[in-house]
Formats: sequence, structure tokens, C-alpha cells
Amino acid sequence: MLRTRSPFLSAFLVLVGTIIGAGVFGVPLVFSRMGLLVGSLAFWGVALLVLASHLLFAEVIARDGKQRRLPGYVGNVLGRWAEHAAVISHSFHLIGSNLAYLILGGEFLAVLTASVLPNVHVIGWQTVFWVGGAVTVLAGIHVMTRVESFMAWIEISSMALIAGLAFFFIKYPVTVSLDWSQATVGLGVFLFALSGLSVMPEVYELTGRRIGLTRRVTIASTALTALLTWLFGIGMYLAAGGRELGTAAEIALILPPGIGWLIPFFGFFAVATSYLTTAFDLRAMCVYDLKWRSSVASLLALGTPFALLFFTTRNFFTTIDVVGAIFSGTNALLITLVAFVLMRRSKKRVPFWWRTLVPLAAAALFLFVILQRVATSGVH
Repeated sequence: MLRTRSPFLSAFLVLVGTIIGAGVFGVPLVFSRMGLLVGSLAFWGVALLVLASHLLFAEVIARDGKQRRLPGYVGNVLGRWAEHAAVISHSFHLIGSNLAYLILGGEFLAVLTASVLPNVHVIGWQTVFWVGGAVTVLAGIHVMTRVESFMAWIEISSMALIAGLAFFFIKYPVTVSLDWSQATVGLGVFLFALSGLSVMPEVYELTGRRIGLTRRVTIASTALTALLTWLFGIGMYLAAGGRELGTAAEIALILPPGIGWLIPFFGFFAVATSYLTTAFDLRAMCVYDLKWRSSVASLLALGTPFALLFFTTRNFFTTIDVVGAIFSGTNALLITLVAFVLMRRSKKRVPFWWRTLVPLAAAALFLFVILQRVATSGVH
């Protein structure tokens, strides 16, 4: 990637831009189902889990030393069967993620242009969003990195501003209860909203392949995005006052008309940056790990999510819940197992808590999230 600023800042912006995406707009709806207190506890539990997976993946990348994508790292350590499983889960994760980004990106464009072009159907704006993203990805990594960095600053400032404004429109009184009956509803949304595994190889490259700097970038960016996402989630949930938040238009109505445009404005940039990164990662996986021709890889990475737009219900919440719990969860589970095996083999002295306790505990929790979502398939 092109380094136009310090390695820390470049890597920080890329990881932040990837994490902040469609997932943040599902978080308020999860809070409405879990409740404020239980939802917050579940959210921060998932945040710690995601941070562990990011750091463990950085460990895997640094110990491998070769340019691969997630399935390649998995297969190199766990064997061909695991690589095949990772190819499937990683592909479905990236395709599902980009489908969610196309759905929400087009909805936000429709909201932003409603007063000027009210008769354009949402599918038309989703197509426009796809064309812009495809052109940027095909333009190359240098152009994509510049666009991502610019958008990341807009995301951070807009998200902080919206979260702050939401607290001025909270519908009082606020009820806080400790009802654990819905504690596992929407864990996949939290996982989807906070995970940035797909871009960790780029983060490592941007830091100059320095594991210490990569760890600092990972902790800083994951912690910041978790804090902003939590504030955004509870702010939107409380300001909505019990209203449904299933579409971009419904989310945009939370704030008064004079400032309501901030939500679709932020939303467009948030999903656009994530779309660029995940589309590039899917294309890179096909080239580096599967050894496909660049043209075929581009067709799969860019064409498949767009084609799915016409064969799905285009419900972004259901999409990110399934993708987050099952496919993001499987990717993270495989990475934690790879890190466990690598550190157990290492001749360097590694603390027991880091080489054994953290990977196994994280793997068990990711497995729980996957099984819980499979068991409740069709329940929302």
C-alpha cells in the first residue's frame, strides 16, 4: 500500500475504515431487543473477543512471513481440510458483507437524494453504489488507499458527532432492566460490527512488518471503533424511543430534519470504505491463495454480491447477523486455533496465558456464537 503518512496512522485509518461499516446500524436494533444493560455487557464481551482475534491474527501473520490471505494462513498450519473450510467461510463472509454494504449504501444514497431525485428506485442507487466501488477497486491499491484514508476521517468525526447529538434527543424516562432472556439475540451483529480480520494482512504491511507496532495499531483502532460503535448504538436506541430501526430511512428519522441528513451522510462513507476493503480482500484471496487469474478474481469479488442483490430480500439486519455469527465467527475460530498451534510450536518463550488460555477461551466463545446462531436460525 502507498504510505503517504506515518505507518501508525496509515494502518490505523485502514483498520478503522474497515471496521466501521454496515454493522454499526444494526447495533441500535440489537440494544432494543437486549436492553441497555444486558446489551452493553454483551457488546463489550464481544469487543474483547474481537480484539483477541485481531491480535492473534497479527501473531499468525508475523510468524508466517509470507504474503497470504486468511485461508492461506489457516491451510499452512492446519492443513488442506482447514484451508478448504476457510476458503468457504471467508468467501461467504466477504460476499455476504459486500451484499450488506450494497444494500445499505444504496439505501443511504436514496435518502440523501430523495428531495432531488425522488422517483429513482433504491435498486438503482444500489447499482450506482456498486459501479463506484467496482471502479475504485479496479483502479488499484494506491487509489483505493487514498480514498479509504480520506473517508476514514469523515467516518470518525461524523460518527462521534451523531452519537453526541443523539443524546440530546433521548426519550425519557429510560428503563434499565437486567433481563438475560434475550442476551444472545444479535451477537452476530456485534461480531460483524467490530470485526476487521479481513484487513489485518494490510495492517501488518503498512506498519513495515513490525509486530510491536501492529499490536499498538490494533489495540488503538479496535478500542476506538468499539467505543464509538457503543456510543452510537445506545444513543440511537435511546433517541428512537422504541421505534423500529430496520432500514436506512427509519434510522435517518431519529434526528430532526435539519440535522437528520448527517446519518445517511455518515452511513454512506462508512459502508463505502468497508466495501472497498472487503472487495479487495476477496479478490486478493482468489489471486494469492487460490491462484486464479486476476480477471476471474475480479469477476467473483465484484460480480457475485451485485448479482445476489436481485435474488435476496435485501434485509441488511438479517444479512449481517448471519454473516457475523456464522462466517465471521468461523474465520475467527480458525485463526485462534492457528495461533494456538503456532505458539505451542514456537521455540521462543511465550507466556502461558497468551499461547494457551487466550486462544482456547476465544475459540470456545466463537464456537458458542456460531452454534447459538445456527440453533436459532430463522428467529430474529
